[in-house]
Amino acid sequence: MTPLPRVAVDVRGLQKGFKSHQGRGIGRYVRSLLEAMLPLDPERRIGFLADADGELDGIGRGSAERLHRIASPRWLKRLGPEAAHVRQHIYWPRALPALPFDLYHFCSQTDAPATLDSPYVVTVLDLIPHRLPELYRQGKNRARFLLGRWLERRALRRARGLIAISKYTADDLVRLLGIPRSRIAVTPLAVRAGLAPAREPEVAAFCRRHRLRAGYLLYVGGIDRRKNIPFLLEGMRAIVAQRPDTELVLAGRYHDDPDFAELVVRLKRLGLEDSVRLAGYVAEEELAALYAGASVFVYPSLYEGFGLPPLEAMACGAPVVAADRTALPEVLGHAALLVDPQDVAEFAEATLSLLDHPERRRELSEAGQRQAKRFTWDATARATLEAYRQFAELPP
Repeated sequence: MTPLPRVAVDVRGLQKGFKSHQGRGIGRYVRSLLEAMLPLDPERRIGFLADADGELDGIGRGSAERLHRIASPRWLKRLGPEAAHVRQHIYWPRALPALPFDLYHFCSQTDAPATLDSPYVVTVLDLIPHRLPELYRQGKNRARFLLGRWLERRALRRARGLIAISKYTADDLVRLLGIPRSRIAVTPLAVRAGLAPAREPEVAAFCRRHRLRAGYLLYVGGIDRRKNIPFLLEGMRAIVAQRPDTELVLAGRYHDDPDFAELVVRLKRLGLEDSVRLAGYVAEEELAALYAGASVFVYPSLYEGFGLPPLEAMACGAPVVAADRTALPEVLGHAALLVDPQDVAEFAEATLSLLDHPERRRELSEAGQRQAKRFTWDATARATLEAYRQFAELPP
């Protein structure tokens, strides 16, 4: 086997306050990948990169000596949120070539520098702003939005290789950016180790703490436009018209989202204030009970680079109704009911069919658990290490 190159992994996703990554998709990806990858690195060829002045939320026992903190001028803090971008595109590219590594790994295209001359790889979680720019330009400065997309494209095209989290995302890299397939590796994500159906007493205790009735519909995730929440609420209104006692729980870090006020107004306009619970953030240790307490997990997202929440729901035994778009069919397979995320009647009918037929829910629950077990972080870590070997040998 080709020796593993010396690789420095960007762990800023674990730093508190860095672009809100910690505890969300990118932060969870960084943590899960490292936890699975470090035991596969007995020769300690992997190191870590972080900002010098940011608090780091642990990266594993015995790993402190692998950590390289990149310093930047003190005055940079006065730029506020913009300081992260100045570090990314100016100070990091100056500092990294002096470090003892053959390859650098940036865990999101939003964090990769556009001006680094050293060999590097980038994990691409999705290309949503490039695929759906009309949704993501709204309410933003047009020039800054376009500059951000240009810097991302430049960083991706200059990379030695790209790590896509699904075949769909890899196809998007080819279709949208013209990246050669030879420079793309696919490393699917996975649910965290130990996430499994919670026992009935745990579910009952969870419901008491949060004042929920087990058997709710459940959505976990953000409320940004591509998540299709207005559609979900229209579907909920159609379901409540036939089953008035149905409750939908929306869980996620969305209270600070710019679209949250609009969500509250929409709930009132649709008359769903008593049928939709805004649970907000649910701690990681309670996720299994949250998922297991649901009769159906619903996920009508218009675009997913992978789609981890419905896979987590499957791992915990919740039957899933999801959109038949982008990466979701690839990840969920035949273990979910896949529907048109623009057809309210079809969505409502699929959800009601599960609510009305317990045996069908059990069948889908069992199929979903089998599907979720096909994805493991060990497999992701091994595929990532192989990508390092592959890309280190490619010509610039």
